[in-house]
Amino acid sequence: MPICYFNRMTEKDLGNVLEIDERSFKIPWTYSLFLNELNSEHAVNLTVHHYDAIADPVVSFMCFQLIIDEMHILRFAVDPDWRNRGVGMWVLERSLEKAKNKGAVVAFLEVRSSNDSALSLYRKFGFKKIGTRKGYYGKTGDDALVLKKLL
Repeated sequence: MPICYFNRMTEKDLGNVLEIDERSFKIPWTYSLFLNELNSEHAVNLTVHHYDAIADPVVSFMCFQLIIDEMHILRFAVDPDWRNRGVGMWVLERSLEKAKNKGAVVAFLEVRSSNDSALSLYRKFGFKKIGTRKGYYGKTGDDALVLKKLL
């Protein structure tokens, strides 16, 4: 079990977050997209730090929105150097708990249909496929699977 902690994401974190995002996604978010999330009234944006990391860098991040009683996971990544150590499971479990404690009763997300490692993680947490968005990722033409979990 990793020993991690959350911080509220700030603009100062965006350099680390952008680096993880670029190493994790075929279509990374831009600085301005993250900045928009930081300024959204419904957003919960978290950075994750591991106590064993040198100089306490960001090792993961989670961006989700709470809209009435729904959690919408928008962006979630673990630094590739920190994968397969339980960090992703720790982050997802605590983020779902955090959303539930704030009144969410259901969680939704989209995931690239070819992202087997993410799909495996989400299935472990009880997410179920409720739909497919054909060609959702425009630059690559990949489909997105829409997943749902009752909290």
